[in-house]
Amino acid sequence: MELGNNGIELDVYKSLAEVGRLSWLPGFAQRLPWQDIYFGANYARIDSEIDLGESQGIQTNAQRPLQGQSKYVGNASISYQHPEGRTEATLLFNVFGERISRVGVNGLPDVYEQPFNQLDFTLAHQLPWDGWRMRCSSYASAIRRRRSGPSPGCGDASRSTGDASRSSSSPGATT
Repeated sequence: MELGNNGIELDVYKSLAEVGRLSWLPGFAQRLPWQDIYFGANYARIDSEIDLGESQGIQTNAQRPLQGQSKYVGNASISYQHPEGRTEATLLFNVFGERISRVGVNGLPDVYEQPFNQLDFTLAHQLPWDGWRMRCSSYASAIRRRRSGPSPGCGDASRSTGDASRSSSSPGATT
């Protein structure tokens, strides 16, 4: 069995503090907390392949891309982070390329998940108890599909054993 996974990833994360200094902005826009607003973007291009050779077993294809690995993944986010870490809000756009969701067996073909656009919003706030945060999230997709993992919702409280004063969401995160 041989595996191959090659690619390139580009990532940018930038404070928008300089936006508030633009003289042509209306007064209310200049007063926004631009120093606490960040833009992030991430793009990865990946070529993957698995060659099962003699270990093919019941799998239909001896050579195929790795299951769950898209050829590309792209994200863009705009985030607000309170200077003391009490509140964080993130709007995240995500898109990924076609990927195998189920490997074909016994002559059945591989099942591919098709690309779609997704928009996520997350709001987190530090609760008055040491290390506790509440997180609310919502998402919208360009097409409706069954989503695995936790359902979006509000009121998910969690406790961090690390530094709970500031958390950030990676622009490269995917679902």
